[in-house]
Amino acid sequence: MSRYKDLLIEVEDFYWSLLNDDGLTNIEALAKVKKTYGTHGYDHVLEVIKEEEDKDAGIFVDIEPNFQDNLGVTNGG
Repeated sequence: MSRYKDLLIEVEDFYWSLLNDDGLTNIEALAKVKKTYGTHGYDHVLEVIKEEEDKDAGIFVDIEPNFQDNLGVTNGG
């Protein structure tokens, strides 16, 4: 199981490096993941993206000098 988990981490690292280091778009990076790691790697990255979007969906930030988000976190005071 550990080797499988290591592989999933490798796929995620590969995807994020394509975005951050190589400057690829999501679509380009996903295509490269699919080509390199196959459908399973591609599906795993899609699940990671969905999880990140779900986390971000619940946060609303008002960008003011002392903004407060909907989680009760205040910036600057």
